[in-house]
Amino acid sequence: MRHLIVSLCLLLSCGTLCAQKGAPEAVLKDIRARYAEAMSMAQHQRTGEGLEGKNYMTSTLHYVIPGCGPTTETLSMYYLLEESEESGEPCYTPYLITRKYNIAARQFYEEYLYDHATAQPLFVFLKYDTYEAEGAVAEERYYFADGQVVWKTMNDYAQPDEASVSRMCSTLRSAFAYLVNHSF
Repeated sequence: MRHLIVSLCLLLSCGTLCAQKGAPEAVLKDIRARYAEAMSMAQHQRTGEGLEGKNYMTSTLHYVIPGCGPTTETLSMYYLLEESEESGEPCYTPYLITRKYNIAARQFYEEYLYDHATAQPLFVFLKYDTYEAEGAVAEERYYFADGQVVWKTMNDYAQPDEASVSRMCSTLRSAFAYLVNHSF
């Protein structure tokens, strides 16, 4: 019996290790370091003294969704001033966009991390209320390389839609370019 329990434990731990073996560890490590740096930079921009580093905007939208009622959405965009490779003119590139909103009583929170040099997505975090169980919250994490999802994690309540995540990355990046760089 003891031998069977030890064998089961080894089998389970091997299954866990084998499942994690496919993770591109170097990519994930780099993205996590960039995420930590982006969050630190965003915090500094919100609370820092002086004008240097004040490259962010926050918009709060209020609207009504038919059948769901009033919605409040807060969109925050953090960016850096870069020089355009094509024209040599200054332009802003996003590195972090956060979005918080409600649909009826359900709450949603999203983070989009971009490579400011290429404007490609690096990481997306989604957290939202579900109808599965009282108080159940879904979480999804998507890691990107060269604009493609290379790894994702989620909890049991998640309802993943990789195509929607990629579309939203592109939509937010385009909205940012229009809003912030429209005058350049």
